[in-house]
This record gives sequence, structure tokens and C-alpha cells, in this order.
Amino acid sequence: MKSHLIVSLLVSCLAPLTLSGCPSAPVRAQQSDPPFKPPPTDQLRLVLIGDTGSVNDHMRSLRAAVMRERKDAVVVLGDVVYPYMPECRGGFLTPDALVELEAKVGAQLRGLGAPVLITLGNHDTDWGRANSPRQVCLQTYAARYQDLVFPGENYLVDWGVALLALVNTNRLSAGNGRMVREAFSARKGWKIGMGHHVLKTYRDKEGERLVARWLKRERITPDLWANGHAHVLQYGVYYGIPALTSGAGAHPRKRKSCPPKCGEGERWGTSDVGYAVLDITAARMGITFKDTDGRVLYQTAIDRPAEKKGAR
Repeated sequence: MKSHLIVSLLVSCLAPLTLSGCPSAPVRAQQSDPPFKPPPTDQLRLVLIGDTGSVNDHMRSLRAAVMRERKDAVVVLGDVVYPYMPECRGGFLTPDALVELEAKVGAQLRGLGAPVLITLGNHDTDWGRANSPRQVCLQTYAARYQDLVFPGENYLVDWGVALLALVNTNRLSAGNGRMVREAFSARKGWKIGMGHHVLKTYRDKEGERLVARWLKRERITPDLWANGHAHVLQYGVYYGIPALTSGAGAHPRKRKSCPPKCGEGERWGTSDVGYAVLDITAARMGITFKDTDGRVLYQTAIDRPAEKKGAR
């Protein structure tokens, strides 16, 4: 996909991937960005990765695998910097922060051959805080590049065949609930919720129910929920909602596989480093999990029910 954000550089000395000739003084952060508006399509292919924020062999192999995939966009499901996103206090992006972001975000997530949509993980922002100094750093950095998309903590991306709601699950509220509910109610295509925290997972983050409570409270029923946070690959149907976890990026955690050990609603799960792929048409959403060699680990699909005649 060629069209993307049109953004200006903060200052000329902060050109991509170099600090040569830059002064040591911090640079004022840019805290807003225009929305990302791709052209409508009737076929969409998304690659979903998560928990990518360390520079290591796992990420080098994952990056190579994602680059080989045919795709319209990549979605990063949070935790793009470990151990924590630097803070841009007072709205300033310091040279030290820029060096860290170039290594952990730019070098790993740029140049993948498609726009990269970013969500906030718990390592990327401050819990429950709007426009935190950590979020400002990420938003300022992403605004410098055409292939990084992060216009704000909550945003929508509409491809026609599917509407993505990318949500800051560190700050779930009536406000972002209303945004998602109203956007979903106005669309006929697939409605996909995406964020860092899990709808449900097993053998990792078992106590997390933030998203489930929020969806119920805000009366939101996505066709799919996609998340990172749990450092595994997993798929299941929980509370009547299909959900996938793609968090086996920089720090996969060794857990027992499903099958044979599956929790209620869980269909499949593994600790292999890898990613998920969504192939979306009007009638079907295919879900494929792969390892970093491109080997298919698991496949399933969700068929969209035919609309009843006369239904509005």
C-alpha cells in the first residue's frame, strides 16, 4: 500500500537513523498526527505481531519472516519498547530517547514493506494516564516516518471490508468504549478490536479480565479481538468472541501447548516465536499462525453469516 501519512520532520538534524550534527538540546515533541486513511478494498491481509521491544535474535528472525509475507499492513499489539518507553517530559524528545527508539522501534519495525499500525502496551505508557510522557515519545517518533502509524492512543482504520479499532487497553473507559461502539454500529463489514491486553488466555496472564469487562460494560461485540501481552501464540472463543494472542515476539514464554492441555474455549496455543496472519474478504476471515520459518502452525476461519433479506 503506497498512500500513507504525510508528515513533516521535527527538525532537519533529526533525519531518519542519524543524529550526526544534531545539538545536544532536546527537541519539542509533536503530539498529534493526521489519521491514517487507506483506500477501500474487498480483500485485506494483515500480519499481527506483539511484544517486540527488545533487540535480540528472536526479533531478527521475526522481522525477516514478516518481511517475506505478502501483506497490506502490519499491526503491532503493544510493548514496542522494553523495559520501558523513555519519557518525553515537558513534551521534549531527547537525543538519548531517539537513539533508543531508533534501535527498538525503527530498526525493527520500519521497512517491513507495508504500513505498521501500533498499539500501546503496558511498557509503552503509564497506566490510566492520558498523553503520558511515554506515549508522547512514541507518538512523536512515529510521526517522523511514513510507514509508522500511531496518531493517538485510540484510533480507527477503515479498509471497507474491515474496520479496525485500535485501543489503549491501559486506559479503558466510557470514552473509548463509545468511540468503538458507535464506529462498529455504523459499519457492515468485519469489526475487529485490537489492543495489548488479553480477552482471555491460558498459562500466561490468567487473571486478566480487563478487556472482557470493558466490552461487556460498553456493549461492544467485535467479530474478533486481537491482543499481545501474553507471550505466546493462542486462539480461542471466549465469552462468545473469537480471540487471538500474538505476543511471541522478543520474549516468548515456554508454556504447555494446546492440544493436549487446553482450557475452556481454547482451540490452540504454542510458545513458538511467530505471528498471526488475517486474510479477510466480505464472507470469510482466515486466521493463520506461523513460526519464523514461515511454517504454518495452525489455521482456522470465521465465516460471516449471510444477511437476512429485508434486514437493516
